[in-house]
Amino acid sequence: KVNGRTYSTSQTVDLSPDLLTGWHTYEIRRYGTHRIEFYADDSLVMVSDTYLPEEPYDFHHWIDNQVYHPEDDPDAQDPDSFKVAVYRAWWEGTNEMVTDYVQIIHGSQPISYTETPSGIVRLRDYPNEIGTGESEYLWKSYNFETFGGSTLILVTAKAEEYDGYDNPDKLKMLVDGTDYGYGGTYGWDGDVLQTATKNVLLDTTLSSGSHSLQLYGQVTPILYDVTVLNAGDGTILVNDVPNETAPAGSDNYLWKTYQFSFSEPGEVAIYIVASADENPGWSFQGPDHSSPNVDDSQDDDLRIELDNTDYGWKTENSWYGNDLFGEVKTVLIHDTLMSGTHYLRLYANNTPTLYRVLIYGGNFDASLPVQLNLFTAEITREGHLLRWRTESEVENLGFNIYRAVSEDTIPPVMEAFQKINNQLIPGAGNSNVARDYQWLDKNVIPNKVHWYILEDVDYQGKRRKHAPIYIVNRALTIETFRLRQNFPNPFNPATTIPFDVPRAGWVVVEIYDLQGQKVRTLLNDYLSAGSHQVVWKGCDDRGIPVGSGVYYYRLVTSKQTLVRKMILMR
Repeated sequence: KVNGRTYSTSQTVDLSPDLLTGWHTYEIRRYGTHRIEFYADDSLVMVSDTYLPEEPYDFHHWIDNQVYHPEDDPDAQDPDSFKVAVYRAWWEGTNEMVTDYVQIIHGSQPISYTETPSGIVRLRDYPNEIGTGESEYLWKSYNFETFGGSTLILVTAKAEEYDGYDNPDKLKMLVDGTDYGYGGTYGWDGDVLQTATKNVLLDTTLSSGSHSLQLYGQVTPILYDVTVLNAGDGTILVNDVPNETAPAGSDNYLWKTYQFSFSEPGEVAIYIVASADENPGWSFQGPDHSSPNVDDSQDDDLRIELDNTDYGWKTENSWYGNDLFGEVKTVLIHDTLMSGTHYLRLYANNTPTLYRVLIYGGNFDASLPVQLNLFTAEITREGHLLRWRTESEVENLGFNIYRAVSEDTIPPVMEAFQKINNQLIPGAGNSNVARDYQWLDKNVIPNKVHWYILEDVDYQGKRRKHAPIYIVNRALTIETFRLRQNFPNPFNPATTIPFDVPRAGWVVVEIYDLQGQKVRTLLNDYLSAGSHQVVWKGCDDRGIPVGSGVYYYRLVTSKQTLVRKMILMR
């Protein structure tokens, strides 16, 4: 409390006997200076709307028959100083209250959530919850599906020990019935951790299909999050466990930089565990003690940049000390990236603590270079004709095609795609010349948007999916030529250029530099109506890489010419 006056008042409530022993959750909800609600185990037990503290963030903490709260010091020279007054709670007999865990929630940011599985993220639950129970209990039970192959199971939790007041917290996990125990690498034991948070990474291989994950607790461990990442050819690109605090006085300080690369477009999951402390003294007044705003000048903050995407300060994907109050938070960034080199950057204010940075690439294997430079879908009388062209292939056994059907042009989740070819479409094996392929989908559905993904399979059976395309069905025909923005942009070394053609005809796609000189012809072909895309890998017509800079890509048809700008950054 800063610069407030002392108050003293009371309201009472008789709690049920079962709330006076064992472990329970007590919650105080404060709505400004006009209402306080008191909860016990999620049940509302008392409401106070009179005689409330006059400062918005005053609170009382009851421990061992005492109430502690600030009291003005009329003799203090420093206007920010105060004394702590102690009041008896008027309990009779022998009573003790051990405070296991205090969670302070400021604002409306959710403290728990669950994400729907999508792509390589097979499970994401953020309960941010404290367990209750002296003896062993089944706390959480999850079922998740995998594509088979590399699987990462990540669990972040805390276990404490209470100096003899109670038994230590414990937490363990069981995966498909395999018990990993309360101690060691994959368990949480309060006697060992004391009050520390531990992030467990179980890197394993699971068969495709359904799997189970169970968490058993003892006493009151704290579970922050449970995450499962899986892809058939998934690879850990970065796994850093720094357990490090940013330098004191950091101010938008570029603290950590992680570089990683993709040989082809693919999914990425970036998992970060960190904590941030509140402003010293927990001052919720401005620096001059007159503003009602939170004083953020000295709290810890941490923000993320992925390539040119800034996830911002004080967002759901950042760490804000005056909301976290020193607690751990995990953030998961799930995205699809193009081939090339990428950068993850972490910026710090003051002294946040970083525990783990893990970057997991889905369907990523540098030894599978099927270089795809064209993938299109065309409407014919028989169905949708899929065409693709490879520049080169290494140990390519063949291709599979996956299809999803939707109502609009918003990309569906990976679970919606189903393989539609009964037999593998033969590949060229090893080839360093361009090769053309096609496959006809006869089972189209009227009035729907059809999405297609091309997958290549190597001699060892490893699979890799390429970026999806879509085609609008006959009843939803494309009405205009459209040249879409390339992605990614800026890019290095490759980018995808999507475009729509409303009627069949000859189409040319070319690249020009700022001086108007043609750099490369990407496409010069007859195309049917539909959605198409081509890939530019930053080379001229001789195959020589060009330098960084601004380039123009041009779509030319018999009816019109469309031009857009893009940026290559080497």
